[in-house]
Amino acid sequence: MNYERMRVIQYTGEIWDNESVHPELWDLLQQTDLLIEVTGGQAPFQVVLGVPHHAGPGVNRIAEDWINPKNGQAGRPADETTGLTGLAVFSALRERDISCKLVVAAHPTDHDPNKTPGCPYWKTIFDRDGAGPPRLLLELHGASLKRRHGLELSAGQNSAAEPLLYGKALAYFMDGDWILAIQEQPGTDQARLYRNGQSSGGRLQNPALETLSLIYAGEIGMPALHLEMKSDFRQPDPAFPTAPRPARLAWRLARALASTLEMTGRPDDIHISAASLGLPSNAFLTRPALYYEDSYLSAVMETDFREMNGNPELRVWTHEGFVSLIEGTSQVIFAGLPEQPAEEFLWLIDQGEFIGRAFFLHWLNGERLRTDGQVDYWIRPSRRRQGYGKIILRLLLERFHQLGLKRILITCRTDNLPSRKIIEANGGMLDSEIFLPGTFGEPEARLRYWIFI
Repeated sequence: MNYERMRVIQYTGEIWDNESVHPELWDLLQQTDLLIEVTGGQAPFQVVLGVPHHAGPGVNRIAEDWINPKNGQAGRPADETTGLTGLAVFSALRERDISCKLVVAAHPTDHDPNKTPGCPYWKTIFDRDGAGPPRLLLELHGASLKRRHGLELSAGQNSAAEPLLYGKALAYFMDGDWILAIQEQPGTDQARLYRNGQSSGGRLQNPALETLSLIYAGEIGMPALHLEMKSDFRQPDPAFPTAPRPARLAWRLARALASTLEMTGRPDDIHISAASLGLPSNAFLTRPALYYEDSYLSAVMETDFREMNGNPELRVWTHEGFVSLIEGTSQVIFAGLPEQPAEEFLWLIDQGEFIGRAFFLHWLNGERLRTDGQVDYWIRPSRRRQGYGKIILRLLLERFHQLGLKRILITCRTDNLPSRKIIEANGGMLDSEIFLPGTFGEPEARLRYWIFI
């Protein structure tokens, strides 16, 4: 085998000494033939970060004793100090409580780690740690100063990944005066180029189509991404030559990646399917997600302005507005005050189509207990009168059951016969009728129902 020199350690010490890399860890990152594994959280990890070609400052080639079968030459370019950015991304993920594992191959001399199946890097990346596979493999690489693009994000030929989904979110969080090139589809070099809020078509300079780690990950159903960074995003901060720390741009990229992975990873948090409750439907409830952008925006186009007046989250027409919506609604919203209930948004999806949304409060108290319901749901106009109203409320009741609630209060207008039928079909028991100011100030009669779970 060509990887016998590589030693493997699991680093459990401190990562940072104030804002600089801890001296013990920095010393390890400058060694040769050393695989460094750092873990945070419990397996199965949500993200595995791989840095296959790291080298210390000033080292421009690695794998010096390995012959590249493609060109017959010895060695390959090093991704100088890319492990430094890997540490920043790892820390940014942990700040958001995203479980992750970082694997850094420090200056391998006798093989190319992510193109050598069976080597220590390969085994550590794909080791399931006795649990299921990670949700995502993200490999970090360096790019030369000659590259036109500051950042390139691709999936190679990994058909399990959706690079444009992740890339569009990254472009939102990492907008600036550099080009972020994103592979449009796995297996091609076609790209979307983002810069200063504008996008255009183009081509990747390195689509990573022959990267074996990406290919293998796809074969086992694991999404994998390949991020190339010019030196501005991975070099140590020059202001601290004796205490290496990531530059500000590296930290900005790390936090943008963490925001992107947090946002794109949330939908699995909630998945309540109609089929699991014995309902004859493929629909399910999930958290708002970037994946459904096109379908959501098409639902907005179906909606008249009167409905939008009572549903401000429907007043979204652009990609930037949609990303902002996801950022604000894809997690439980805690007001921070005990008298203000937590809020939650969920979407109803059927075969990839956005069908409707539900907004609900985890509890009611005070005046809101007299006047408000806990649940508000909406079905897109083209999907009404197809049974989705009953389905979304039934799935919401399951969500309330998960939260440990025993009953919920739901209201509807007295003259809204379809809504009354949906509530009563789900066990609603009429409590009373009240009169409240309507949308345009006129008195509005509403019925209050309790549903016991």
